[in-house]
Amino acid sequence: MIFSKRGQAVITAGGVLCTLAGVTVIWKDKIGGEKLYDRDNDQRSIKERMKGKVIIVTGSNSGLGEETAYTLAQAGAKVYMACRNMARCESARQNIVLATKNRYVYCRECDLASLKSIRQFVDNFKAQEHHLDVLINNAGVMNCPKSYSKDGIEMHWAVNHLGHFLLTSLLKDYLVQAAPSRIIFLINLDYRKAQLDLKHLHQVEKYNAAQAFEQSQLANMLLVHHLAQELRESGVTVNAAYPGVVRTQIKRHMGVDKSILGNFLSNPLLWFLTSDVMRGSQTTLFLAMDPSVVTTTGKLFSKSKEIDKDPMAEDSTLAKRLVAVDKYWSGLVSSKEELAKEMR
Repeated sequence: MIFSKRGQAVITAGGVLCTLAGVTVIWKDKIGGEKLYDRDNDQRSIKERMKGKVIIVTGSNSGLGEETAYTLAQAGAKVYMACRNMARCESARQNIVLATKNRYVYCRECDLASLKSIRQFVDNFKAQEHHLDVLINNAGVMNCPKSYSKDGIEMHWAVNHLGHFLLTSLLKDYLVQAAPSRIIFLINLDYRKAQLDLKHLHQVEKYNAAQAFEQSQLANMLLVHHLAQELRESGVTVNAAYPGVVRTQIKRHMGVDKSILGNFLSNPLLWFLTSDVMRGSQTTLFLAMDPSVVTTTGKLFSKSKEIDKDPMAEDSTLAKRLVAVDKYWSGLVSSKEELAKEMR
């Protein structure tokens, strides 16, 4: 068959486009990492292991948290969606229940910017359950304008770190009862840029949203290190999950996401460079469900594989001082004398 020059050009262009499409699919698959399970026998074994497990996921009304809650419910776990916005949480819960046919999915109010709300959530949870198998500290804010929590604490520190510190501390006994059990913190690798100054956590004089976010991430890495050492003999593991660059609402306060033109120009590039929430949730789900990491603790994972930590994330002295400050700010230690004793 003989084609005209125009026909040959069209065929060539079509071939190039098909090749580019194939390369794009392979690239997207590569940056997304491995899926937790792709085969039917994997799904069956996961469901056998997870049936009846009690799991809490913070910030699970959207994005990575919602996807994580969905997959855990699909695996047969009993899932508590700990969220600030009850209307959005209930909408997400209904969708998850309808899709998974798992009726053991619950919405519970837990505002991480309120120490009172966290305590009420824990009280209500303990009134209903007797143990906790997995705690996933997923919720977070990023680069938000200067603001403070209901307790007067800088918002990044309150939501990303202190709220999760208190929640984890109050649930520690339930996790020990369920051992082997797991605690997972979602982490951004920007923690490596942070300088943690325990005397100036509020950044009152010169507020920098990016630095405040980075500081909260380093604090969580230090907390993972501290808790892993503290709970090593209890059967409770503590690990960090980096989900990769995922297109979620956490970047809503950043300039490009607030600009219509910025979104128009950046979205095609971001689609190519980022993962969706299904792929982004895989490392968290791996740490929550896979038997190969049942005794692994104090580690950082990305794409379901362990990656190196920055040495400052393993500073035991700084971690101990951080936890002492956290106890004081969250009310677990009531006096400055006790604080001083904790920091020795």
